[in-house]
Amino acid sequence: MSGEKFLLELSGRPLEGYRVEEVVASLSQLLRIPPEKTRNLLRGKLIAIKPALEKARAVELMGKIINCGAQCDIRPAGSTPADEDAKDVESVRLSDKLELEIEHPGMQIEEIAVQPTRSDQAAMRSAQQHSPIADTDTLTATSDLGESTVGSVATRRTGRKSAQKKSRVSGQRTRLLLVAAALLLLGVAVWGGLEYLGGATPAAQPSTTAAVRPDTPEEVTRTRQRMELLGRSVRIWMIQYGAGFDPSQVTMERIQQDLGIPPQEMLDGWGTPFRYTTSGERFTLISAGPDRKFAGGDDIQTEKSAR
Repeated sequence: MSGEKFLLELSGRPLEGYRVEEVVASLSQLLRIPPEKTRNLLRGKLIAIKPALEKARAVELMGKIINCGAQCDIRPAGSTPADEDAKDVESVRLSDKLELEIEHPGMQIEEIAVQPTRSDQAAMRSAQQHSPIADTDTLTATSDLGESTVGSVATRRTGRKSAQKKSRVSGQRTRLLLVAAALLLLGVAVWGGLEYLGGATPAAQPSTTAAVRPDTPEEVTRTRQRMELLGRSVRIWMIQYGAGFDPSQVTMERIQQDLGIPPQEMLDGWGTPFRYTTSGERFTLISAGPDRKFAGGDDIQTEKSAR
């Protein structure tokens, strides 16, 4: 079975949360085909990618295609399509120049680098513009005329300007200190009045519930990508190692060990291991969501058929 070949199948639809133009751009770069031809792959029709590849290369390319945002599946060459309703399956042959670099037999998903947002950049620019200006040293002027009187007059004028500038800065600091002192005294007086009237409010008790991280688009997207890859890994494992299409014989530990999947690919976007359940010939992958608790109301799940 080591020499068995596999075909990749595109469903013709982008993954949830992806726009068609984004998928066309990244998929064209991956498959090295023109955007017009790539756009034809996303018309909602099942398409088989040729030639057939060895399992390791097929799994790697499937992961890269899913990472581009396109729905993709895998099946042994010569078998029937996974979509029972598909009567005619078109095919497309990859460019002969396409070379896949297989770093690991498992699947890799590139992490999204965190870039500074516009608000962060605006805050940094504002901080630079409002940074305190250090007091400048007294400026001295020199004259190229060689006359000592001109040099002394320029020096005295520069000294007066520097002294006036220092005086203005000192005056501003003094006013700020006075305002701060007045506000402090006012706060003390208000607090004392509340104490006297017996109406002081009790200190706020710290919340015992842990803050829940927001479900950012990056974490949701990463979770769905890994769920898609694991869903296809279940089918690959049943084809390669299992005794028929029976999801109950599959465990996440055996998939990770036999297919060499990196540990981080077995976790959702928030670092929680996926839960795997079965029902007949169907299986379900479940993410605990942002609160990292299953059945907490924000779970993300996907149900797939074993065939």
